[in-house]
Amino acid sequence: MIEYRKATFKDVNNIAKLLAILYEYHSVDELIEEVKSQAGGKSNEFFLASDGDLFIGIAHCALRREYVEGADGGTTGYFEAVYVLPEYRKKGIARRLAELCEQWAKRKGCSNFASDCALDNETSYKFHLAIGFKEVSRNIHFIKNIQNDLNQNPLVDLTDDEKIDAAAKRVLERYRSAFKELAK
Repeated sequence: MIEYRKATFKDVNNIAKLLAILYEYHSVDELIEEVKSQAGGKSNEFFLASDGDLFIGIAHCALRREYVEGADGGTTGYFEAVYVLPEYRKKGIARRLAELCEQWAKRKGCSNFASDCALDNETSYKFHLAIGFKEVSRNIHFIKNIQNDLNQNPLVDLTDDEKIDAAAKRVLERYRSAFKELAK
């Protein structure tokens, strides 16, 4: 029989082991430190699913006070992560863990419950829709290393106004090219 419960600080290692499967680019040790920094706080909660002594699922939820896509404002409950071992999937375990997170967010006074998934994660996308989420936006995030490119950046010695003018000219040229293509 599957049992569900709120995790305690004693569960940090088990939480990190399950999350390490989900977040394959992070080590268990890294995740232990991350979970320790969040566990027991008022803004994060972890729920576990177990089958006897075996931990088979994890869910992490948090309170977000910053802007959340599609939310009404104020504090938003956020479904940060869910993972269920492959042999236990399609049994409603992830759904139940999500429900526990949603109930926690309601008890914390949230009127919205949000989440996200990678654009190419079709399984997660379908799961979110199946448990009642609706898509509100799609994002692509960018990053640029600015420490090593100072000598290669032609705009470094320009004033702010000159940088803005140069950027505006590049954007305008892109639009002109795009419209020329559309006109063909």
